[in-house]
Amino acid sequence: NRGSDFGEGISMGVKVAKEFSPNWSLAFGGENIVHFDETIDLGHNFYFIASTFIPLSNREKSNILFLNVGIGSDFYGYKGNGFLFRTPCGNNSLTGTSDKPNSCSWGPIGSVAYSFNDRFSIISEWFGYSYGAGFSMRPFKGNSLSISLFATDFINGFPKYASDYCDAGMCETRFYGNISLNF
Repeated sequence: NRGSDFGEGISMGVKVAKEFSPNWSLAFGGENIVHFDETIDLGHNFYFIASTFIPLSNREKSNILFLNVGIGSDFYGYKGNGFLFRTPCGNNSLTGTSDKPNSCSWGPIGSVAYSFNDRFSIISEWFGYSYGAGFSMRPFKGNSLSISLFATDFINGFPKYASDYCDAGMCETRFYGNISLNF
């Protein structure tokens, strides 16, 4: 109940990733880049991410620890996560200023994921606005379809500035998710 009806606030983004070695990849892209109406309030979230993984045993199907670190704009560069710099990013940005309303702040982002197998992982992430935790699963073997569900604002008072944006001072856990198909 954030003031928009079901079906409003739709946007589109893109991600491009490239493996540079067997253990390292680089991804860049953006979420909410194209806004299909004026009700979206998630800004323009561009990012650059380096990723690696660490097998946790010598078994063929080992549990794996995934590490991701990078920088991101707008929602990812929000408030107290560590301001790095500012760039133009389009209208309806979250971090625009009164003198530069179409600009975005950039800040550090990262995540750690523990993969139990090739179909289920738990994830902890710092994404600029706040901290999130959740899971990701691939429901169909041999298919790249991935479904993720996360929670944020579930640690009372963390980060401090998040409570400034809660209605009537009441912060409640919020859930967010995504469905991805890679090709």
